[in-house]
Amino acid sequence: MPSKVAVDRLLGNAALWGVAAATVAFAVLTLWAALSLPQFSGQFVAKDDAVYLTTGNFEGRVTGLSNPQVLLFTPEAADFVPEPDTLPSYADYDRFVSRQAVLNRMAQGDFIRVWIDGAPVHDLRRQPRTISDLTPHFWSPMVTGLIVFFIGGWVWAMRPRELVTRLLFFNAFGLMISALSMAVYGARPLAVEPHLFLSLMVLNHAGAALFGTSILALLMIYPRQLTSGNWALAMLFSVVPIVVADQMRLLGSPGGTYLVNGVHTLGILGLIAAQAVATRHDPRGRAALVWLGVSVALGTVAWMTVVTLYALSGDLTAMPEAYAFLSFLVIYLGLAFAVSRFRLFEAGDWAFRILFFALAAVLFIALDAALVYVAHLGQSPAMTVAMLLIAFGYLPLRDGLWRRLVRGKAMDDEARFAAALDIVHAPATERADRWANLLHGLFEPLRVEAIPGDVTQATIAGEGVDLRVPSFVPGQSLRLSEPRLGRGLFGPTQERQVRQLWSLIDSGVAGLEAYERGAKAERRKVAQDLHDDVGARLLSGLMVADDRTRPILQSALADIRTLSSAMLAEAAPLDHVLADVRAEAAGRLEAAGIALDWEPLDSTAVIDHAQQKALVSGVREIVSNIIRHSGAAQVVVAVRLDKGLTLTIADDGKGFDVNLTEGNGLPGLRVRFSAAGGHADISSGTGVCVTLHLPVTERILSGMDAYG
Repeated sequence: MPSKVAVDRLLGNAALWGVAAATVAFAVLTLWAALSLPQFSGQFVAKDDAVYLTTGNFEGRVTGLSNPQVLLFTPEAADFVPEPDTLPSYADYDRFVSRQAVLNRMAQGDFIRVWIDGAPVHDLRRQPRTISDLTPHFWSPMVTGLIVFFIGGWVWAMRPRELVTRLLFFNAFGLMISALSMAVYGARPLAVEPHLFLSLMVLNHAGAALFGTSILALLMIYPRQLTSGNWALAMLFSVVPIVVADQMRLLGSPGGTYLVNGVHTLGILGLIAAQAVATRHDPRGRAALVWLGVSVALGTVAWMTVVTLYALSGDLTAMPEAYAFLSFLVIYLGLAFAVSRFRLFEAGDWAFRILFFALAAVLFIALDAALVYVAHLGQSPAMTVAMLLIAFGYLPLRDGLWRRLVRGKAMDDEARFAAALDIVHAPATERADRWANLLHGLFEPLRVEAIPGDVTQATIAGEGVDLRVPSFVPGQSLRLSEPRLGRGLFGPTQERQVRQLWSLIDSGVAGLEAYERGAKAERRKVAQDLHDDVGARLLSGLMVADDRTRPILQSALADIRTLSSAMLAEAAPLDHVLADVRAEAAGRLEAAGIALDWEPLDSTAVIDHAQQKALVSGVREIVSNIIRHSGAAQVVVAVRLDKGLTLTIADDGKGFDVNLTEGNGLPGLRVRFSAAGGHADISSGTGVCVTLHLPVTERILSGMDAYG
């Protein structure tokens, strides 16, 4: 039995093919309906409350039409209004429909005789209507409706079981039938058959109402569910009483649906505000709302601007509703982006870009109009002044707001270079912490987590909630979640910023490691020469030295070995180091007449240079104090390996007050061992007892580590 995912994928593919086929079918049907309308060899245009005929270079005012079907018809400007539902009353609307019937009957003939005021009579021949005859008043709503329908169907096909995508598809269907019906009757060359015209008007009004109710229903449950799905469905099907009321002429006028659309717009804005409150702690929901809010704001403002301009001109009937569908397309694209959650992490950046450009356009138009109508400047000077004011006033302000509100804490090149250098030159054990601290300071994420798996560059995940970045720990990467303390999303700007930082740091670390490899190779060569040449010569001299010279040569040989180990920055065998220290101490104590009891140590442990230096210097300091101050006859040294090296040096001398240690080097002893990761404890009773502790490592040696 196929899985639920496989079934959903199969249903989605079938739905998408069905939507594509339906889109093509609606396109063909609309073109057929538009091309079937009768057309003649001239164009009638309504302007200044009159009808004009334009044919080529000729234009004249029409006083009458006639042909064998209709003896005489006096055309009126209202006969050619693009949107009959903008007529003031139902009586005017009914008169328009009846006159359309007369014009349609006349259009069935082979010609129309046109009577022109003050000009000869023109005979217009009927001719086939072709695609090239279709005007933008047809193409604008048709293309918009088909695009919207296909996008809505595509989003629904991706997630066919979700209520929100179904509502989006209803929204697309409503806008499409409203647009396609208006494309046919709004771009008519002369007339539309009355029954077809009335059917197209019903579809136009029903589609517009469905567009509004479906957006309201969608916003009731998305991005956050404000109410139950049943209430959303009730809102969706409220389109039925609206259509019934419109057909029963209960809305007051033919354009009563415009009032309904206005109420829907207010409801949409109210629900957007409610969603803004509901998503204040949900970055992804807020980003989806940004797509929708910006598109609704732009589309609504654009459409209301067109309506206002035509209303101010005093001729609202001349307003081409085809332009409205471009505004609806903007709204729908934002709606589709929000529901499909398309690149939510870029919503904020795009919102500011769109709003900034829209505000610039509005300011430019307002300034230009004010300079022309208030300051009485000419059009060219007014446009120039408006452009200068926008360029030197608004644009700098826009850039400042962009840097402050959108770019946030984006680092400049100097700060980025300094931060990268700080991490590059940090100790290898500290780089991971410094890198995490830098990212935390830049983006203020709620969480920074180490996760398995290497990544080579920053990558956005989880629709912008997470940003996965490289780490200095092998086999791991870092996941930064919910930037700006959970109030934002990661976007391309942050992704690009981290990639640049990591590239700088990675290149710097690679260069530093290459330098250190070269320096280490050179140190190894020098250390090998010291060990093989100088050490060998000292060893030869030790074989023939007298009793006074031998301790000096032994000490020099031990220093050569310590220096070689230090230059290699590698660990040395602990038993060899202790043997050298024991031999040196024995020689010095024997010369002072003090006996030494120190059992040799056989161990595979190793000790690094810092610990070796602390151990050698510490034992020398202790032996010097015993010789100078203790008056002891014997020194006993005990060596124990248990969670590190513990070396206890005790003498049988006169002791001293451990609180009065100035001048004998013991405070420096504690500091030296603490810096090497160990500690030194001093006690005094019958003699003095010094306990030294250092961490050591058990491992196999090779090369210069195993010097002999």
